[in-house]
Amino acid sequence: MTVVSDSMLRSVHICHFRMDPLVYNIVEANVYPFTTYKEFKHQFVNLDLSKDKNEILRKNLNQESLIAAYEGDRIWREKNKTGGIGAPILTPREKEMLKLKEIVAREKTKNQVYKKYNAEIVRKVTPITSDDEMLEFMNFCNFSDDYILNTNAYDLMVIIARKYEEYRRLKEGRGSDKKESSPGEIVESLPVETC
Repeated sequence: MTVVSDSMLRSVHICHFRMDPLVYNIVEANVYPFTTYKEFKHQFVNLDLSKDKNEILRKNLNQESLIAAYEGDRIWREKNKTGGIGAPILTPREKEMLKLKEIVAREKTKNQVYKKYNAEIVRKVTPITSDDEMLEFMNFCNFSDDYILNTNAYDLMVIIARKYEEYRRLKEGRGSDKKESSPGEIVESLPVETC
């Protein structure tokens, strides 16, 4: 047996090397095709060829750390959504945006109330013409925003008419014909008309 060195290969002289064949018997290999080239590429790139136990352990530890970090972040976010222990720290811009949202919500409610209960609607139901008397009457009614929003237009007009009668009696000095009652009680006491 002759060991072939680099100097022998680079030699300008012709060298003859005798080679004996050496045959290896290998175990049968099963080949399973991938459906697409993309799937093959993904499997090939993610192939784990490391034999070192420390390398395998380090890779698994990194993977476990990532999973634990994602899980911890998910739990923290869920707690903050459901009112968990921690309170989120808001930037000045986020605080301003929250205040703006509150203002917009209040304005939206006021607009809805105004559409259902305003001086024009009261004029349709009552004979009041002066602005001062209109303001005085509307203050007398003293309907809450929730009551106005949760009452349909017909019932609201009936209540306005009843309140006007009470207001007129008080102005004339005759007093109220009924004990003090809430607008909801007045609606319940109205007769129901059937067609």
